Amino acid sequence: MDTRFTTAQVNTIRSMIGNVLGFWRDHYQQVDEQGSSRYQSYVNKYAKFNLAPDWFEEKLANGRAVASVQMDGFTTQIAANGFNRTAKAYIMYEKSDSNFIVKGVNASNPETNSLSVTINATTISKTTIGTTNKVGALQHAWLHREGYRHPAGKYTSYFAG
Repeated sequence: MDTRFTTAQVNTIRSMIGNVLGFWRDHYQQVDEQGSSRYQSYVNKYAKFNLAPDWFEEKLANGRAVASVQMDGFTTQIAANGFNRTAKAYIMYEKSDSNFIVKGVNASNPETNSLSVTINATTISKTTIGTTNKVGALQHAWLHREGYRHPAGKYTSYFAG
């Protein structure tokens, strides 16, 4: 993590990471215990486009399938990061007046791309931005690192947004 972040910002970032990893864990635990997860149900409810990462060759028929592919890709990213098969993930610092919370540069291979992101130090310090938005911004950035893109002609979709 960039050393320019304050202690409070580092704590916020760690909490954001912990929450995203918690959703990941909950997804698999619920699938194991119940056959499906709340995350799959949520994505199935809101998915509006063929939301496959650029490395996935098939069409995805529904949000439940989208959620499963996304979480499996995220598992691959976590393993690649944990076993040093990717460059070390780095949380980069940017101080900006723009509204972004977290940025993830587009990547295309969860086997080889790190979980590195850039976090806006100004925005994560704002108390007017809730935890849910901050956590969602990190997950969104990691979706870009996993190989997801915005649908053509649209900035956001319910899945990525």
